[in-house]
Amino acid sequence: MAREGGALAVRVRVAGPTAERPRVDVDVSFGVGLTAVMGPSGAGKTSLLLAIAGLVRPLAGRITLGGSVLFDGSGSWVPPHRRRMALVFQHLALFPHLTAWQNVAYGVPRRSDGRDRAREWLARTRVAHVAERLPSTLSGGEAQRVALARALAAEPGALLLDEPFSSLDGRLRLALGDELKDLVEALQIPAVLVTHHLEDAQRLAARVVELEAGRLRSERPEGA
Repeated sequence: MAREGGALAVRVRVAGPTAERPRVDVDVSFGVGLTAVMGPSGAGKTSLLLAIAGLVRPLAGRITLGGSVLFDGSGSWVPPHRRRMALVFQHLALFPHLTAWQNVAYGVPRRSDGRDRAREWLARTRVAHVAERLPSTLSGGEAQRVALARALAAEPGALLLDEPFSSLDGRLRLALGDELKDLVEALQIPAVLVTHHLEDAQRLAARVVELEAGRLRSERPEGA
């Protein structure tokens, strides 16, 4: 599959309560592989993901993916649907009236083999057996895998995940985390995982980035 590839470089200032208190003011790069973003509630983790995805427009800065400029303060702006970013929220946002394969096919770039591609990704995320079922009939783990399949079927240049496993029990969260890590490594794309679980961050991510009050507090490699 074609991938945009390359690092995701982010230098942004996102509006906050006042000009003196921006919600996010960071300069950070996410290389190919999984990077965990941590920090207390209100640190700006979700705001950072939304800015990268194009759902929030920064006051200033620059965002590039693989050398392509997605935003800069001089006026360049690529809208969300053209950024080739896949964003998975905690609450998944699966379409309740569509079956699992139809949910995944929704993310497939316009082509005639959407159904086949959807079923392929359901198989890769280990939920081929739920293809014909509606989201309301899925377990928490099955729904998470369908949401991940939908995101990856879109052939993104980068994957953004906002605490996607936080509602799951420990054993299932660990299993899905391992599967996510394997998929990201196979696809060779940058992936940014917002999480409150230090264990997950240290076990899954090549780097851990910590935010505090919208600013970069620290970053460290895996195992540091």
